[in-house]
Amino acid sequence: MPPSFNKFLRSTVPVVAIALLLSACQTLGPEPVAVPPLTVGPGEGAASIKLCREGEVFDRLYTVTISKVENGSGMPAVSSVPGDSRAETATYEDATSLKDGYACHMWQFAAAPGTYTIHELKESFRTGQAFGIYGLVGTAMIVASKKNDTVSFATASGHLGPNAPTFEIRDGEVSRLGTLTFHGRFVYLQIPVRDKTGYWDGQSTDVVQEPRLSVKCEAPVPGGLDDSAPIVGNVNGTTLQTLTSLVGREIVLEEPVQPELPGKS
Repeated sequence: MPPSFNKFLRSTVPVVAIALLLSACQTLGPEPVAVPPLTVGPGEGAASIKLCREGEVFDRLYTVTISKVENGSGMPAVSSVPGDSRAETATYEDATSLKDGYACHMWQFAAAPGTYTIHELKESFRTGQAFGIYGLVGTAMIVASKKNDTVSFATASGHLGPNAPTFEIRDGEVSRLGTLTFHGRFVYLQIPVRDKTGYWDGQSTDVVQEPRLSVKCEAPVPGGLDDSAPIVGNVNGTTLQTLTSLVGREIVLEEPVQPELPGKS
């Protein structure tokens, strides 16, 4: 089989697989799960944020970490008290809605009143198969990069940076924070093909695919899907809180870089 045909197969088959996957997942994906009710206790408030993921990169887990903010040192910092931090992962299995290629679910929790921050966004490589049709196709696609990437809005000492997104939880109120969407796309890169001696003829290249992963935030809207999760108990009102430092930005978790094609060696 000629090398050019091999190259065509390597670069085309993943694209065809992705196309079949995206069309199949609209009908063969998992059934959305019900949103469990949240009971807010006396002296507590609640936060609610919608987490979504979309795109053709299925072997990644996306995690959001929220922590309470303390000011003991005179500077806002991530609380060191056990239980003041919590994390949630955006997965297809936990989706409460599947529409137009977006898998979303509500993350909502009750907590003591105070200032809180989304201090970490993380992507990590998922070992093993995803569910059903995703696993069947996902394991057939070779992804060169399997590293984990984290964007932190706090320093190593825990102090918040200037762009750290913060919000308030108030007694008896539900704080609606909007939507965080994780996007995954494959980027195709050319790499030189060398022989066993390391020689490159200056022309022969191969195609590999690398994921480009990013996060975008949308502000909460009255009457939106994020207002539909059942939250009961000590609830006297709802506030819409925009994560101003995130809205309107694209936060890149992983950015492929086209390697420079060297000259003949």
